[in-house]
Amino acid sequence: MLTEGNQTYKKPEYRWSEADKGKQDLWIKKTVPAIKAFVKKHDAMLFFLDESTIQLSPSKGRTWGPRGKTSIVERTGKRGRVCAISAISPKSSLVFSLQDVTFKTQGVVNFLKQIMRNHKNRKIAIVLDNARPHTSKKMKEFLKQNKELKLFFLPSYSPQWNPDEKVWNHLKSHEIMSHKETTVKGLEKLTRKKLKSMQRRPKLLRGIFMRCEISKFFI
Repeated sequence: MLTEGNQTYKKPEYRWSEADKGKQDLWIKKTVPAIKAFVKKHDAMLFFLDESTIQLSPSKGRTWGPRGKTSIVERTGKRGRVCAISAISPKSSLVFSLQDVTFKTQGVVNFLKQIMRNHKNRKIAIVLDNARPHTSKKMKEFLKQNKELKLFFLPSYSPQWNPDEKVWNHLKSHEIMSHKETTVKGLEKLTRKKLKSMQRRPKLLRGIFMRCEISKFFI
């Protein structure tokens, strides 16, 4: 009956109930054109940035197995995580950094410097959420001293508009799904290896970027 009604079986995506639809519409109407104008005027690089944590306890995902028999995947009972930050561009470029503590303002600043070193003498536009490390006084001082860098903030509770969220989704659901690492050091090594592999696959990165519903404005 559902199939006949043009329904398909799918995994739904979460949306924050606190999101302000009016502010989201305004962002599409005003901020998107402002981002595109900045990039065009300055021949700027455009990146979408986000942080994430990679847990020692992996996602189990799905797998094939004998009919009627439960598939078993062993995993560690230890707790631990790797803190990560990355930025993806519409031109299939991926930059990332890993550390063992949560990214605060200084960590984000260091990552922005990393992007700037990769693109010397270029204006750079960064689209990101308005988390505290991104809007702090220390960040504002950094931006005053680095005029080649311009931040554009997403509306609150709108992670679905950040293509970099799809980077983490792909990494956790495909690249390191059901991993067997039992130490944080091993998990960091695996995560770094998989992200470097993703960096070398522009078709994959383009596909990841295109999964975001606002990608149509920047391709």
